[in-house]
Amino acid sequence: MFEHQETKRRSNLNPQLVRSLVLGYEKEPTPEEIFYYIYSTLYSDIYRTKYADFLKMDFPRIAFAKHYELFGKMAEYGRRLVDLHLLKSTEPDLPILRFQAKGEYRAKN
Repeated sequence: MFEHQETKRRSNLNPQLVRSLVLGYEKEPTPEEIFYYIYSTLYSDIYRTKYADFLKMDFPRIAFAKHYELFGKMAEYGRRLVDLHLLKSTEPDLPILRFQAKGEYRAKN
């Protein structure tokens, strides 16, 4: 029979990146926070528009926020996006479609 062995999760982040963030923020962000920050950055229309040409020919480069407060806020947005994309969100349901036209459009019998 197969035995289930519990494995401990290990981060595959570059240790030098983590050290840089610790020095800058004076606090060690979790690997999940870093992932969520990157996710929110890559999902940003501003980022994708500004770096569109670079994204076509190379891997994306991520600039990290100078202050932990902004980093944390962006990471929270990233977490919310991940939850929405994985259909795990507990936020109120938003309408899927909007009818965007002028006038009054009602179904009539």
